[in-house]
Amino acid sequence: MIRVVLDTNVLVSAAIRRLGPPGQAFDLVVYDERFRLVLSDLILAEARRVLGTARLARYFAGVPDPTAFVEEYIGRLDRLRIPVVVTSVVEVVADDPPDNHILACALDGRARYLVTGNRRHFGALGEWRGIQIVDPAQFLAEVGR
Repeated sequence: MIRVVLDTNVLVSAAIRRLGPPGQAFDLVVYDERFRLVLSDLILAEARRVLGTARLARYFAGVPDPTAFVEEYIGRLDRLRIPVVVTSVVEVVADDPPDNHILACALDGRARYLVTGNRRHFGALGEWRGIQIVDPAQFLAEVGR
């Protein structure tokens, strides 16, 4: 099985727009038996927080109960994931220190891929400690979908 960390921005994008590369990458990781989703509690909490912000409310205008939708989505992620307790201390991303947790999750979860839309902070890495850091479109192209 190929372990994959989906960055918070990919999880959020997949929740609000299923047809683009983030949604397709999410579906591949969740539904294709070759892959396993690896997430920490902190990543789940961050996705819940971001999805509940007023800034994203417009994406849920047609949803009868946006709060219930978000809770169902996060609950689904929680059931599908391999939970990772992050113990590594990583100090690689200086511009946005919380992003270091994403790398630590990938490291401690023995992920082969970190899929992120955050090219500004992770783009220069490309690969780090054997973890391929790719955007959703690159991930889809690389795994043959």
